[in-house]
Amino acid sequence: MSMDATGQFSSSNISCQECCSRHLRNGSTQYYHQLLAAAIVHPEKSNVLPLFPEAITRQDGETKNDCETNAAKRLLPAIRKAFPKLKFIIVEDSLYANGPHIRLLEYLSMSYIIVVKKKMSCTEGCDS
Repeated sequence: MSMDATGQFSSSNISCQECCSRHLRNGSTQYYHQLLAAAIVHPEKSNVLPLFPEAITRQDGETKNDCETNAAKRLLPAIRKAFPKLKFIIVEDSLYANGPHIRLLEYLSMSYIIVVKKKMSCTEGCDS
């Protein structure tokens, strides 16, 4: 299963209560929606099977934006609950190369392949 965030909507003029926002260098505010998408993929198949997406939105009463890692904390247990016996190998980018996320994957009995950036500290000493 591959998992990554993708943008759904972005505007400098239109917003809603669930929009995330970011302040741009030119002083304007950009409002946007994202979602965390997970799909079952196979290296020898061209088709993918999308699973239920997890919205990345401003949460009720919050002043801070939601984020991809928090969405993963919601999405992965939901996927495990929906597919309790399915064996997963999760493929993720370097955003997920951290202890709490890896512990969550192991708790959910999900194997993983996480890409790490060449200069990330977790790769130091791996060559020896």
